[in-house]
Amino acid sequence: MANTVLLKRSTVAGRAPVPADLVLGELAVNVTDGKLYLKKSASGVESIVDVTAGGMTNAELFAKVTAQDGSGSGLDADLLDGIQASAFAQLAGATFSGTVTAPNFVSSSDRRLKSDIAPITDALAKVQSLTGVTYRMAGSEARQMGLVAQEVQTVAPEAVVEAEGLLRLAYGNLIGLLVEAIKDLAAEVDHLKRITP
Repeated sequence: MANTVLLKRSTVAGRAPVPADLVLGELAVNVTDGKLYLKKSASGVESIVDVTAGGMTNAELFAKVTAQDGSGSGLDADLLDGIQASAFAQLAGATFSGTVTAPNFVSSSDRRLKSDIAPITDALAKVQSLTGVTYRMAGSEARQMGLVAQEVQTVAPEAVVEAEGLLRLAYGNLIGLLVEAIKDLAAEVDHLKRITP
């Protein structure tokens, strides 16, 4: 008998699997409804059983499923919604204290997702008005390097977010500004090359 537990999940309220969605013995969980389903076969007829009917509460089911998740759990998760496991951690916003480490951060940037696109003007002047600083964050002895959000807000408000009464800086949003500033510098250098004998 295999040790791998196959699991599919949905976050769509009321979504229940049909026999074609699962293989025999495979589980599906609807985390919004707190329901767990199993595909079984009796007398050659395949059907889906609501394992939680009259059983666990939503909280108990969630606790049971999440307790099995993690490294080496054997859970092989796919969404019933057709989205693969890589899309599971979808946060509408999160605040972390301490260092966050990941091999890569990817931002949605497809032109089809954007509207009202406009070039950044006076990029070099905007960058020149900023001051790179070193500092210690409140509650930490480690020195860090960066910018002050209040300064950035005056020239690039798109990169500043206010939350819980504090300004937060989306450093990734400054990349467009830096690219355009470099292009402004390159244009100045080209101009100087042309007028200098």
